[in-house]
Amino acid sequence: MILTAPAQSVVGRVTLRGWRRPGQLPWGITPNRVLVLTGQRLLIASSPYVPESPEEERTSRPEYASELAEVRALPEVCEIPLRQVLWLEAGTILLISWLELAWVHQGEIERIRIDFNTVGRDLFADLAARIRLAILAAEGVSLSGNAHGLERLEALPFKFRRVIPDHVLLRDEQVLGALFRPSQWATYLAIFRRHVTPRLAVLRTDAHLRVAGEHLTSVEDSYGLIAQFCPLPRVKNVTLEERDGRPELRIAVGLDGVEDVLRVRFSVGTVVELESIAAQGGVCMPTPAGDPAPA
Repeated sequence: MILTAPAQSVVGRVTLRGWRRPGQLPWGITPNRVLVLTGQRLLIASSPYVPESPEEERTSRPEYASELAEVRALPEVCEIPLRQVLWLEAGTILLISWLELAWVHQGEIERIRIDFNTVGRDLFADLAARIRLAILAAEGVSLSGNAHGLERLEALPFKFRRVIPDHVLLRDEQVLGALFRPSQWATYLAIFRRHVTPRLAVLRTDAHLRVAGEHLTSVEDSYGLIAQFCPLPRVKNVTLEERDGRPELRIAVGLDGVEDVLRVRFSVGTVVELESIAAQGGVCMPTPAGDPAPA
């Protein structure tokens, strides 16, 4: 499978050298990327965005011309063994989408994010599904063969009930448990309200532990969704902790002695529900035999 992700203008991620006027939004341009998926690896060739038109090149510094030619000729290639992938994240906010991966390389956690236009979301969703299936196959994990358990999503808002089966779950993936976190607001001086945490759902399936949520905005409704996928063979421990007086779900994923932690905060009123789901095995998982509990 071969995909291309042309350079994108993305707000909040400045990746180029340069300047911006005072008050201007921090728009950045992502690299041009080509992704090649094989049976065992994901290859990503990246090259920085450079001017293409003669007018742009003529206005550039003369000494920059040779650098442009060198950049175009020598893309940087990243090789990701699929069996070393820890987790994936797929996000969409209006016309901006991305796929982010974390993997273990020489005892360290490496990350890369590929930005692309939402028009190509289905193609990159297929890529992410192939990567997840390859990880499960390498670990000997097979899906149930039937998409059961969708009734466990009935308590979620309509947006989550619609998006999760179509864009978050793999085909034939079974939902074993779901927990929803509504959006949380803080009030200041009795009249000002600030959005603290957006809506979010934690899912436990027969193949993954998933966190699907909206991005933080100044209003209640959001036009995007961000989903993180933790393959069960990578999940080492899921525990319920208290942090700053609020319950927090701590998800530890690891491979080859390297560990990464994902934290999901909930409101105080959800403690009983969290403990109930943990007791049923719906979301929380005990520490596997032989694996030490994370510090």
